[in-house]
Formats: sequence, C-alpha cells, structure tokens
Amino acid sequence: MPQMSDIPAGECLLCGGTLTGVHCLGHWSEYGGGGGFWFSALCQTCDIDFRLSIRNGIFATWRPDAPEASELTSIVGEDGLAALTAKFKRYATFGPKWQSFLNRRRDGDEVWRFASANGLHNGFAIVRCGLPVSGFRVLGFISAGVLP
Repeated sequence: MPQMSDIPAGECLLCGGTLTGVHCLGHWSEYGGGGGFWFSALCQTCDIDFRLSIRNGIFATWRPDAPEASELTSIVGEDGLAALTAKFKRYATFGPKWQSFLNRRRDGDEVWRFASANGLHNGFAIVRCGLPVSGFRVLGFISAGVLP
C-alpha cells in the first residue's frame, strides 16, 4: 500500500479548498497481475466526497464521487423525487441511503438520472453548478422498470 505521505493533495473543483480526511477505502487485484487502491477525501466547505485511484503505481486525479457529466440523462423534478422517495422508503437499505443522498443537496442543486455507457451503473446524481457532485447508484432497478 502506498504511504499516506505519497498521496497527492487534493483540491475541490468548486471552491478550490484543500481536501481533508484522506483514507484508504480498499484495493483490488487484476487477473494477470497488477491492481490498485482507492482513496477518499472530503471538501468540508462544499460537502463533496472525492475519490482517487492508484492503478499499478500510477496516480489518477482526485474527482468527485459522482458519475461523469456525459452520463447524465435527464433532470428529475420535485414530483419525481417525491415518487422515488416513497418507493425507496419501502426498502430497508435504500430508504436511509436515499435520504442521506438527498440531504447533501444545497439550494440550486438539481437531481439528474444517469446511466453509464456500459449500462452497469444507473442511478441519480446531485448536480451543482453543472458538475455532478454526488451519486446514488441503483444498478438494475431502473433498467428493470422498478423505478419511474
């Protein structure tokens, strides 16, 4: 595992502040060798989680723990949010996680649907100033038609 002193300092993409609370989330191994580590940090000012990966000793850049802007598909209005909240409340795991996700919104933030190009990751994103800043992944629920 890389030494914490080797982890590059992170900067928030919105406010330019320094990311704090850097810690290792886990690691992975790849078939045929190689692998890497995931790290997490927080911009306390903006309340945004950031992720950093190190693959085969090569550092990526700090980025919000959110989908890419190119993966956003449509905005979710207040009626849609109310319907989703009612549906998620029925699930012991999703209900509290959904509420925690919504609690990260600030005035002016929007909630958008997203879908990854490979179809493996679907869900919702909080978008602030045009930048996805948080993600709520629901995997097969949307494609299976369970959610509106």
